[in-house]
Amino acid sequence: MMPPPNPRPSRVVSPFTGAELCPLFGFALPPGVTGPSFDEDRWPLDKVIGLPAYLRPNQRALDFTPIVNREWRLTAKEYIAALMAPRHDAVRDLAHAERAVQTLTTCHGKLFELIRWFKWLTEQGITDLEQVTNYHCTRYVDFRGEKLGDDGEVVADSASTRAVAMGAVIGLAQYGELFSGQKFRDDLRPFDGASAAGGSGRTAEVAGANKVQPLASEVQQPLLAAVLYMIQTLAPHILREAEAKRKRQAADRSLTATKHPGDGAFLRNLERRVETGEPLELMTPAAVKDARVRGLREENNPLAAVSLSALARECGTRQFRGDWLPDLRPDLERALAIVGVCAPYGRNAAEVERADGQGHVAWTEPLFSVELKFLVGYLATACGLALAALAGMRHCELGELVVGCRQPPQEITPGLFRYRLTGKLIKGQPLGGVRDEWVVTREVYEAIEAAEQLPWPGRGARYLAVPSGLLRHDVPELQNLGERAGRPAAGSGPHPGGPSDATGAQAHPRRGDRVSSRRPPGGKTAAQAPVCSYYGGVRGAAGRCSGEVPR
Repeated sequence: MMPPPNPRPSRVVSPFTGAELCPLFGFALPPGVTGPSFDEDRWPLDKVIGLPAYLRPNQRALDFTPIVNREWRLTAKEYIAALMAPRHDAVRDLAHAERAVQTLTTCHGKLFELIRWFKWLTEQGITDLEQVTNYHCTRYVDFRGEKLGDDGEVVADSASTRAVAMGAVIGLAQYGELFSGQKFRDDLRPFDGASAAGGSGRTAEVAGANKVQPLASEVQQPLLAAVLYMIQTLAPHILREAEAKRKRQAADRSLTATKHPGDGAFLRNLERRVETGEPLELMTPAAVKDARVRGLREENNPLAAVSLSALARECGTRQFRGDWLPDLRPDLERALAIVGVCAPYGRNAAEVERADGQGHVAWTEPLFSVELKFLVGYLATACGLALAALAGMRHCELGELVVGCRQPPQEITPGLFRYRLTGKLIKGQPLGGVRDEWVVTREVYEAIEAAEQLPWPGRGARYLAVPSGLLRHDVPELQNLGERAGRPAAGSGPHPGGPSDATGAQAHPRRGDRVSSRRPPGGKTAAQAPVCSYYGGVRGAAGRCSGEVPR
């Protein structure tokens, strides 16, 4: 039987009412910029100076609006404000309050769990926090920690998730004296006073071996070999083509003319191609198919796969009109018969050493724009993998690396160089971090050099951080390159089936020299590092000629 609720005291004003949050939290803002106030239900903090670069946009604001019950919303706001301002007069005298300032990342996670907790309570028919009992607390933690199969049986149980859920409930009990609105009963001791770590079993889990196990060398070696081959051998060629694409697209966007440039402009362009042997531009198969579906290209038309729009842009007009074709068809077909047609990028590709060291081969076949886009993405992933696995830096530290972070190599003895990076130490430091330096290997130095040249539209030119989400998408492609190209790397054998996404791969001296991975196995052979293109296809240096990566 549920105990009767305590008599509710008359409503008091929140100690944070009307407070400007940035001065309260010790955050600095640019001149002329005002931050949120406590009374608002969404606290945007993206203008704060010194926020860690790795924070995602949604983590730069604290949004309480998903909490439908307005009194619970006030309780959540007071709790989060107390965590971020532990020296406030109303907080510092609380017996069980946190004494250290909690970071924005931590508070974002706690708010997210509070939203879940309040939603679950609402679904249980709870309308007042004084109705919450230990039974509700335990039921909620079971709900969060257990994963049920289709038959309703428990198939997994996460101690870490249980600890997060317990922490949200325990936190509200610890700060009960602060709350001006709804709160738990005074005699409620969630989980009979157990801590989140101890009550969830997380303490025993952490006490054992690393939860994230070291990456097996038979997985790590071929993957890193593929990564380093892309960075050291293929990156200059990929970046050169990416820059050519950027310039071409900029020139196309600047075109304003829509009128016929005259047959003479087209004829001069075709004559130049015939003299130099430069092929006409090939349309992508998807574009050809779409044109035929719309009845714009005949099935047996020799010009069906030629991009006439690209030819028109080269002649100074934005689009090729169909009524221009009859007059130009004879000259177009003549040029096509002489020079042929191919994709626009990677033509006349330079030769590079094969991944197995057995001779040289063109680094790529001609590429379409979308193929080059994917290839640049794979290079970005290769740079991120090299940094995560070899730099010895935390994720938050990698996120603070900026263009220009490489210091000039220092020659220690003739032929022996020391490579250094400048960045920021974030963990355990005041907001904004402190300047720090790392000594890294030449491979890391080269990876950052390539990353500095990557085209990142909309990302801003300052930060180099390769987000972990990008790695999740592209690592399987890098793994599978060897299988698609041919045989596995010399001495690597078939893929052992271990974890092979380096999203969490770090060799961090502060935590024991380890390289670890958080994702499940891909089950594929991870071998050499060939050039990949259209939707993960393989071409060029290790495409037709399947080679092995040097060890």
